[in-house]
Amino acid sequence: MNCVVQELSGSQYTIMKQVEHDQRSRLPKGIASKNPTPMCLSDGECSELEALAAKESRSISSMARLVYLRGIAAIQAD
Repeated sequence: MNCVVQELSGSQYTIMKQVEHDQRSRLPKGIASKNPTPMCLSDGECSELEALAAKESRSISSMARLVYLRGIAAIQAD
């Protein structure tokens, strides 16, 4: 984040500029969160999922959906 300090009428103000990031939607349009699908994971699998989610700054459920989508694509490619 870039900071610029400006002095107005004897007072200093800090104006912070946002760094542009790719916008991440929680769910794509048309996907309803009212119908969740539970998934059972072992403790190790859950830990791996949590680590991946933290690495990409995602929620655990968002990361689980991404892993599912990539897995489906790999299975369908076979």
